[in-house]
Amino acid sequence: PAPATQVAFGDLGLDPAGEYLVYEFWSGRFLGVCRDGFESAAQGPMGLSSYAIRARQPHPQVVSTSRHLSQGGVDLTDVRWTAATLTLSGRSRVVAGAAYELVLFGGEAASATCDGQAIEARRTGDVVRVAWTPTCSATQEWSVQFRR
Repeated sequence: PAPATQVAFGDLGLDPAGEYLVYEFWSGRFLGVCRDGFESAAQGPMGLSSYAIRARQPHPQVVSTSRHLSQGGVDLTDVRWTAATLTLSGRSRVVAGAAYELVLFGGEAASATCDGQAIEARRTGDVVRVAWTPTCSATQEWSVQFRR
């Protein structure tokens, strides 16, 4: 077992004055907007946590994905914000039959699509979760339009 531990952003080589979004993959828990650092939860024997730490942007952004514990490292091939239309969009490599989820922060979703088809976007706490189950293994285009 390991006790809860304070993780300092400066110790990770990050700007300690910055604001970061922290998400734990295995629990699916968004730790929030953090300054200075965050507390890594206590672990039981053989326990594991995998944290995504993203610099906070002034617009909606991807916090995590469900495909791999890298939380976007192997599946996100493109992510872009279009301020004129309040749209976050991108491309993800997905696997047939494996539910896929984007975890987003920074606004209220008005609508979401994948390859032009409407998909579910639901708010849970401080994040928006956008999910679908692909029917084929491919790179799919998705977009989420946010409300003003």
